[in-house]
Amino acid sequence: MNTVVLLAEQAHGDDGFPAWGWGVGALTILLVLLIITLIFGKGRPHA
Repeated sequence: MNTVVLLAEQAHGDDGFPAWGWGVGALTILLVLLIITLIFGKGRPHA
């Protein structure tokens, strides 16, 4: 069992990109999509 744990620890390496970077990237993409939606929605009456 120790061998399996050691192999799993070695296989799980650091990918070099922090987790908060993924969060900031996703938030940026969602904000850009929101801004695009608001720009295209100008002047349209609400249902």
